[in-house]
Amino acid sequence: MDNNQISKLLTRRNIFIALGAIIALEVIWAGWFLIQSNQNVPRPVVSTQAAIQPTSITLSSDKSEYRVGDEVIVSVTLSSSRKVDGADLIISFDPKVLTAREATLGTIFSDYPQNKVDVSLGKVSVSGITSQQGGIVPSGEFGRIAFLVKATGTTKISLDFSLGVTVDTNVIESGTGKDILETVNQLELNILP
Repeated sequence: MDNNQISKLLTRRNIFIALGAIIALEVIWAGWFLIQSNQNVPRPVVSTQAAIQPTSITLSSDKSEYRVGDEVIVSVTLSSSRKVDGADLIISFDPKVLTAREATLGTIFSDYPQNKVDVSLGKVSVSGITSQQGGIVPSGEFGRIAFLVKATGTTKISLDFSLGVTVDTNVIESGTGKDILETVNQLELNILP
């Protein structure tokens, strides 16, 4: 081999070495970049705690339109994800349009010490308590109330409720004695002749 051929070979070899070094540096840089970008990505927070559902009491009926003389069955549903010792309901209605009977009680609580109707004031008062130490997690039908329709018009059946107050409609948390009821609804009925 002459010097010219050796020079060409060294040049080619140098080019391949230089290219190899550049590729190796790019691979190292890309790896470093990927590692750095993965460290800056926020990781999702996984909660092991179940979401606490709001404690609620719901009034419902089969339909919203009735006639004079019809019977309206109102279902009262209680739902909470917390342990409770008891609940009190004060349901208001217009005594000129409706009359009420005592509630048919559900099985959420072991005892219902109060089940009273005041037809002249338009109030139904029902209380439920549990004898289970540490309370229960209630979910289901608290009871049903039958109303008899006696006049036409639009009327409401509602729960007397103020957030955090224990002298109206409430749900009492076990261990704290606090009212944890958060949401209630009202029924609006249309009464036809």
